[in-house]
Amino acid sequence: SSKRMKERILSSGNAELIANYENWDRLKNLFASMHTSESSVENIQTIKERIENTEKWLVAHSQNFKTGFEMEQVDWQTIRNSLEVDEAAIEMIRLLDGLAYLALIVTPETIEQPKMALVLSRKSKHLEKELYQGYHNSMLYQLEDSLSYTVYWQPIGDVLKTLHPKQQLPKRVYISNDGIYNQINLQSLQDPKTGKYLIEETEVVPLTNTKELLTQKAETTTKEAVLIGNPQFSNGSARQPFSDLPGTAEEIKQLTNELQKAKWNTVPFIGKQATKNQLLNSDNPRILHIATHGFFTPTNSTQWSSLTEAMLGSGIALAGANDTNQGLISAYEVTNMSLDQTELVVLSACETGLGTNNAGEGVYGLQRALHVAGAQHLIMSLWKVDDQATQELMTLFYANYLKSNAIHQAFREAQLQLKEKYAHPYYWGAFVLTGK
Repeated sequence: SSKRMKERILSSGNAELIANYENWDRLKNLFASMHTSESSVENIQTIKERIENTEKWLVAHSQNFKTGFEMEQVDWQTIRNSLEVDEAAIEMIRLLDGLAYLALIVTPETIEQPKMALVLSRKSKHLEKELYQGYHNSMLYQLEDSLSYTVYWQPIGDVLKTLHPKQQLPKRVYISNDGIYNQINLQSLQDPKTGKYLIEETEVVPLTNTKELLTQKAETTTKEAVLIGNPQFSNGSARQPFSDLPGTAEEIKQLTNELQKAKWNTVPFIGKQATKNQLLNSDNPRILHIATHGFFTPTNSTQWSSLTEAMLGSGIALAGANDTNQGLISAYEVTNMSLDQTELVVLSACETGLGTNNAGEGVYGLQRALHVAGAQHLIMSLWKVDDQATQELMTLFYANYLKSNAIHQAFREAQLQLKEKYAHPYYWGAFVLTGK
């Protein structure tokens, strides 16, 4: 909606309005770059005040700006009508400071109102604390997890089965996550009764909002892929917050080779070439693949300023990141990229799915930034990943995708193929695919 607002202002013919809007846009970009440079707190505060004053002027002088960020309201009937046979849509709602979650469920058969499933904390275990920590530890330390499926999925699954004509799970479930559900890959949960993982029972597709089901995909015919990996983080600096990733250079080379065999135009950037400018100047490639470190600074506040800081405090590290903050690109800066024609962004890095959870609004971080920039699908990770398994997953995914041209099918098949080699979901469940 902000892009529509921008188009209306720039085509208004009002020179003063256009000049103030462009100044506001320039100041925002400057504000973002100052957070990854050595700018003083005083200078940052000065720019912030100029942004706020310009916003006040724009609100007072432009109805388009004042209403430009408003979102179209969509009812559940519209979502229901967008579903295919054997599909379901779920909106998760965080309640009582995370003690409980409500799932609103719609299927093609829903007539009167969405059905509800309630997910509750246990007496001594909170959904977002002890119970989540149990799930997280079971993944990192490759332990058996007999509880998470029962806690986080079964109440939802039981209701879904009652709504299905054959009393079974639908073939595909779209889910708009909230709160702690953004940090859980539901596909990685194992049914303690059958021993099956949810990925074997149905396909769960995370969305930032179920309104994505109404979005028409931009037709993409180009076959261009930009691949970035193994950035040279340091030129000899003693400061080493980001370690080298030599395995990602091999990953980029393998994927470049596979794509070229399929007659794709590939633009790889490795080592010194894997820079912030090369990424920011990538103009609507069909695929953007980034293999590097992610970074994230947690914030517990849901105030606007803190959510902005969350977008500034999460991102990815590129060439020179150990020498200067100019090697860092924040999620805030990513929102200004041109990705409206980009079918898929792959973040082959550690914990790129993390961010600040704002109840009802999703994750403020790279995930949101890339969708705002226009990317249709996003593959990202929820925990620190095994390098070898990641490389194998990506190779399998691209091989499947180049055959079928179906992103969801190719990704699920790749995870199931990797599961044959590595049984525990630590290896194949770290990555999630979002987007319709």
